[in-house]
Amino acid sequence: MRHEPAERVLQLALAMQGSRLGVSLSDIEAEFRVGRRTAQRLRDAVVRVYPQVEQLVDSEARPRWRIPATGVVTPGALAADDIAELEATARYLRQRNLRKRAAVLERIAGKLKSAQIGRPGRPGHGSSPISRRCWRPRDWPCGPARGR
Repeated sequence: MRHEPAERVLQLALAMQGSRLGVSLSDIEAEFRVGRRTAQRLRDAVVRVYPQVEQLVDSEARPRWRIPATGVVTPGALAADDIAELEATARYLRQRNLRKRAAVLERIAGKLKSAQIGRPGRPGHGSSPISRRCWRPRDWPCGPARGR
């Protein structure tokens, strides 16, 4: 199974989320080394998957697309290890009497924790024993695949 097309769509979604100004078709062409029509298809795929995509127009009247970062962390963009590293760095800074910097990192880690998708115990998430044990939505199978 080829994963490259899905990876490209995710990479473009991350680029759209990471850019405050948005991404133009020319940017997509250059980044992924594709033609104009393929850049349009990639953009359309991201728009289908992420309906919160915003279209902007830059100073040169070119359309640009971005995914606003308000409360959304793209799956795969942030791992639990990343948050643990932030917390460890904050502890290190606190040991070195850099309390203000440590406090900033702790605040960022807290915000990232609260923005993570699928954390158990948060309101609005599945409360079945399966979803609590596996940290997955209720309809996903838990454990090894059955019937193989």
